[in-house]
This record gives sequence, structure tokens and C-alpha cells, in this order.
Amino acid sequence: MAAEIIDGKAFAAKVREKVATQVARLKADHGLVPGLAVVLVGEDPASQVYVRSKGKQTVECGMNSYEHKLEATTSEADLLALIARLNADAAVHGILVQLPLPTKTSSSTRLTRQRMLTAFIFPMSACWARGRKAWCPARRWAV
Repeated sequence: MAAEIIDGKAFAAKVREKVATQVARLKADHGLVPGLAVVLVGEDPASQVYVRSKGKQTVECGMNSYEHKLEATTSEADLLALIARLNADAAVHGILVQLPLPTKTSSSTRLTRQRMLTAFIFPMSACWARGRKAWCPARRWAV
């Protein structure tokens, strides 16, 4: 099999276009605007860039974006309390806790809540567009 060169930027643009179309359909058919909450603990530069990018892409696709930036000294209890509040918020359909967490709050095995995401990809958005009530974890679709 010959290698195929893929234009990543063009592919990503097509994926975002498909997501935006499905989000628009979800809004029209169900009056629902998907919301993604992103939680950043600390000030890791790479994480800041990633979180900023996710927020921008989420809004560009017609979804609501909620960013929560916490100090590196945030306790695990405070982080878990925020996640509990986000889980109870009807406007939030997915929660992305950006890793790595500072060591003080790195009990990532406890961060397995109902709406927790490990990636933000097209198949997950397809679940929203199909009106599924159950959350579709992104990890399940990872290659």
C-alpha cells in the first residue's frame, strides 16, 4: 500500500464544517446549543494554547464554550466541586479537564464523571446531532 499524504488543515476544516452543520441542525430540531466546559488548572503554556484553541473552535462551530481557569494551588476538593457543579449544569454537555494537573490535584483516577471528555472529536458531536441522551465518550472513538 502506497503512503498517502494528508492535508491536515484541510481535513480539520472539513471536520469543523461537518460539526457546525450538525450543531445547526441540533439547534433547529431540538433547540439545543451544545456546551463545552474546559477546566485548566495551573499555567502550563502548552495547555493554555490548547485550551484557547478548543474554546475558539467550539465557538466557531456554533457551540457554547465555558472556560474555567484555576490556580495551580487549587485543591483537589475544589476541582472536584467545580466538576460537580458543571455536571449539574444543563448548559454543559461536555467537560474537558486539561492535563497534566499539578501534582497537588493530580488524582485523575477520580475524574471520571458523567460528561468528562478526554478528546474533542467529530463522532462525539455526531452523538449530539442524533439527539442521543447518553453521553458518547470520545475515548471510545479514538484510534
